[in-house]
Amino acid sequence: SSSSSSSFRVLQVSTCRCNQCGHESSVAENFNDLSLAIGDFGSVTELMGGYLQPQPLVGEDQYHCDRCQQKTDGTKTLRITQAPDSLVLTLMRFSYNQETKSHSKLLGQVSFKSSIEVPVWRHNEEQLVNYTLVAVTVHSGSSVHGGHYYTCGMPMGVCFTLKERKISLSLFL
Repeated sequence: SSSSSSSFRVLQVSTCRCNQCGHESSVAENFNDLSLAIGDFGSVTELMGGYLQPQPLVGEDQYHCDRCQQKTDGTKTLRITQAPDSLVLTLMRFSYNQETKSHSKLLGQVSFKSSIEVPVWRHNEEQLVNYTLVAVTVHSGSSVHGGHYYTCGMPMGVCFTLKERKISLSLFL
């Protein structure tokens, strides 16, 4: 239903700014999750900070400015403007190597706390929205091409395992 999907909907505004003339263009997009690239970060809080960090648009990634009528260096910023009731974060654990034309799994550890504060922009003012961790889904396996997914509920230690289309339940007390 639309009411259940809106419970997970994130409204995010992406703004590109021309470094030459200062012109800005913005696009609002709805997402049901935020996809966080793992990179060199070690915690979910750091991943969120990296996700919202302004990104330079240079070289092959230059911004096409409508005012300058050409590609120029620019800066892209992301702002969450509507917070969902329940926030879904996806950790991007797979990467693509352009040289070898292959995928690999990033095996680094990512730490997380039982809650996270997410900056949300309302009326040109940043407000922090607190989310409590309720579940973690983990891919078990070292390859992009195989493995199993486990979902563990918090804080009771309930773990659901999805294996070959069968769901099993484990309790960790």
